[in-house]
Amino acid sequence: MKKLFWGFVSLFILYGIAMFFYLFQAQPELPQAYINSPADPVTFMSSEQLYKATIYSRVKDYLFFIGMPYEWIIYLLLLGFGFSVSFYMISKKISKRSLFIQSAVYVFLISAFVALLQLPLQYYSYKVSREYGINVQPINLWLGDKGKSFLIDLIIMIPTIWLLYTIIRRSPKRWWLWFWVITIPFSILLFFVQPIIIDPIFNDFQLLQDQSLNKDIIALAKRADIPAEQVYQVN
Repeated sequence: MKKLFWGFVSLFILYGIAMFFYLFQAQPELPQAYINSPADPVTFMSSEQLYKATIYSRVKDYLFFIGMPYEWIIYLLLLGFGFSVSFYMISKKISKRSLFIQSAVYVFLISAFVALLQLPLQYYSYKVSREYGINVQPINLWLGDKGKSFLIDLIIMIPTIWLLYTIIRRSPKRWWLWFWVITIPFSILLFFVQPIIIDPIFNDFQLLQDQSLNKDIIALAKRADIPAEQVYQVN
């Protein structure tokens, strides 16, 4: 597993270099049909604005493309260097009988490990957004949202992992089928719960103050056969 990890790291470095040259050295050209049209940024942006928008877009794209393989490296690090086993042994020492407590401790340690290693890349993405004026959220509120997201993930993942372990113990051969069947209604429930319970934790939803805009949006929704009575804004 360690050889796989270092091999993947080497590929990741080469991939990162290739993506850097592709995104930052390439000179994309606007299709001829759109030049000097309303879709041409030159018609509504100054040269300075266009330069900043281009750099910001390339940086965000670069962070996006290296984000996923970087996450794979973290999980390979967990498996290849024994961190996952160590976390499991710690959970067993804390509670030898309660499978739920073992699951809770194990999920917490794994989640904290992953979150800490992901934080530098996420912080850099946040910092870039702040520098270019895209994100105006103060650092304390940004960290607060990260903490909320971490706790919500724990609340969801701990019972999920506990349920998975329980099903595996009771049905070693068919656990995948039973777990899949059980997670279907749970996923549907989460779909309806998120906008009502989870989203308001991160955002303050209020009725749209601009009544003229509110009427225009509702009228447009009705033309598209979308049922809507109120329009909300996020503060």
